Amino acid sequence: AVAGAGGDEDWYETTLAKLPAVGSQAPALAGQNLVGERDDLASHRGKLVYLDFWYIGCGPCMQALPHLAELAEKYGDEGFEVLAANPYQKREVINRYLNRRGLSLPQLVLDSVPKADWPVVAYPTWFLIDRDGRVIERDMGFGGEETATYLDSLVGANL
Repeated sequence: AVAGAGGDEDWYETTLAKLPAVGSQAPALAGQNLVGERDDLASHRGKLVYLDFWYIGCGPCMQALPHLAELAEKYGDEGFEVLAANPYQKREVINRYLNRRGLSLPQLVLDSVPKADWPVVAYPTWFLIDRDGRVIERDMGFGGEETATYLDSLVGANL
């Protein structure tokens, strides 16, 4: 399931093709963490990073977050982390949302989506980025258990 998806049959392929390509260097991305300090994607180099563009109100996004928190806990000691990028809510709202659900995930609070480098139009849109900053995989949506199983195997295979 994807929030913001268009109705035309080629929409998925066309939208996916505009995103940073598998094998390419992930573009720069910067914002604030949940305590208001500057953070950026480059500072997470050396780790396998699941970059998740999401927002509160996106059903598939909110369904994915608990599983992403589990993945981060399961593989964190092996050098994996989730970096959730939210371009729509302020950090106080994100903090309150995560705290109410007992979730702890690093956040990159963005002023807006930098469309030139990250043309994200559907949520969640996610990227698995290797330790050297290259895109390993990318996709849009979260479909429950099937997606969760795929993500588990993808992360495990790339650690």
